Amino acid sequence: MSKAGMTEVMDFSLYYIFIELELCSQ
Repeated sequence: MSKAGMTEVMDFSLYYIFIELELCSQ
């Protein structure tokens, strides 16, 4: 996988985790 592809996956993972934390904190 290209470096740019890895960055996109990491950004998506962090974004998903952030959403999960926001939902749990309500």
